[in-house]
Amino acid sequence: MKKILIVEDETPVRENINEILELEGFITKQATNGLEGLKLASVFLPDLIISDIMMPELDGYGLLAELRKKPEFSTVPFLFLTAKADMTDLRKGMILGADDYLTKPFTIDGLLLAVKVRMNKQADLKRKAEQKLHDLRTSISTSLPHELRTPLNSILGFAEILSTGYDSIEKSEVGEMLKFIYDSGKRLEHLIENFILFSLLQSHYLLPENLAIIKAKITKAASDVMKEAILSVASNYGRVDDLILNLQETSIKMPEDFVSKIVTELTDNSCKFSMAGTEIEVSGFNLPSGYLVSFSDKGRGMTETQLEELGVFSQPGRNFYEQQGSGLGLAICQMTAELFSGSLTIESKPEKGTIVLVKLPTV
Repeated sequence: MKKILIVEDETPVRENINEILELEGFITKQATNGLEGLKLASVFLPDLIISDIMMPELDGYGLLAELRKKPEFSTVPFLFLTAKADMTDLRKGMILGADDYLTKPFTIDGLLLAVKVRMNKQADLKRKAEQKLHDLRTSISTSLPHELRTPLNSILGFAEILSTGYDSIEKSEVGEMLKFIYDSGKRLEHLIENFILFSLLQSHYLLPENLAIIKAKITKAASDVMKEAILSVASNYGRVDDLILNLQETSIKMPEDFVSKIVTELTDNSCKFSMAGTEIEVSGFNLPSGYLVSFSDKGRGMTETQLEELGVFSQPGRNFYEQQGSGLGLAICQMTAELFSGSLTIESKPEKGTIVLVKLPTV
């Protein structure tokens, strides 16, 4: 049974809506104003909320704004009731995250249609989320063992050779084997760290109170933090000379380790998927809406289909190119950016290169 919360200060209107919805089989609760509705929502946990706009104590806009701050209500459908619906009202409601409007007086059919449309849309989103989770589990079960075994096999294989025949191996060969062991260990460490971070991000990074503390942190001189991380990655690939850096000074409303993580992973992808000797340009610009960082390479690029299929433990062209990586890094970058109200987009053309744009919040 689907649950609907009705928030309306006019008793006849509220009870009329309640009767209509109960006859359709919905479980309902009623609140007489936004403040009461806010408290009731946290206990009732409705699947949809119908609210008047003009109410005492806390109006509909205030109710919606408060609910959207809570993770459990970030996607719950919200329908406004209003005696008037000019463009200003509509725009304000949509900015706050309203899903639909019903203008008073409304018909029974109009009310039920609006409710069912939003319920169906929510069910469709839930099905897609469940399918995405299923695909993720499948990808993990098929790809993660390979990503773990490959470096582990190198570590065990070379360790066995060294332990059984150390005295008969040339010193230079010993050095090469130890380098392989070290590099494989670092790759394994990186994968494990990314998997742990990805799991935390999937769970909305622990509890809301912890998230509030994390979101309050600021990275000052963020361009210096980015530059250090970018140069470190490029140095590992021997590609410092390929870099073109143009980063404006800024302060980003995000912990320093998160800023560093994003640019580290995106620089790693640019180095990994483009040839040595080709340019990798990283630019950062201050915009009214935040700080935009662009990672541009001249690698093999991707088709539109490959871009659509990008995901965790999924890399385009893996059947045709020898490459390392799980795809976790890109997923972490996108989830981290979105966690801090930013965004990540990718533009790519086959044989032309790829541009990754990530927008981060500024102070």
